[in-house]
Amino acid sequence: MTERPDEQDGPTEGPANDDAVWRSIIDNYGDRPEIKDPAEPVAPIIPASVSQEQAADIADIADDWDDPEDHFTPPPPPVPQHATGARLAAWVGIFGVPAVMLVCLLAGWTVPSPVGLLFLCWFVGGFVYLVATMRKDPPDDWYDDGAVI
Repeated sequence: MTERPDEQDGPTEGPANDDAVWRSIIDNYGDRPEIKDPAEPVAPIIPASVSQEQAADIADIADDWDDPEDHFTPPPPPVPQHATGARLAAWVGIFGVPAVMLVCLLAGWTVPSPVGLLFLCWFVGGFVYLVATMRKDPPDDWYDDGAVI
């Protein structure tokens, strides 16, 4: 085994120490630590102040913990709803109209006044529609107790 630079006697500053550190890294490059077999069960650590009954309960819980069939799998998420009709037109007005106007501005195209007024009304109307149709109360699933056992 090579001597580690932090175990050397004498000063630990300067280029000689740097060379020793690099030499140690190069010498030990590729060495892998030994890992225990993951299939071996790990016994829970039980403090000495715990009674035998409590220790047995802890061991039972630890045994149940490793059961792969006992793990929680969440239900699949609900399918997202797609906007249709007036709501889709409102979202296109909110995001599509500014995008079209930006492209026209960057390309140097002039938008006729009636089209510009239509775009402005579409944008404002879409915003007003979306705000007016917002849900007033929080959804019912906000009032649950938290975790389900």
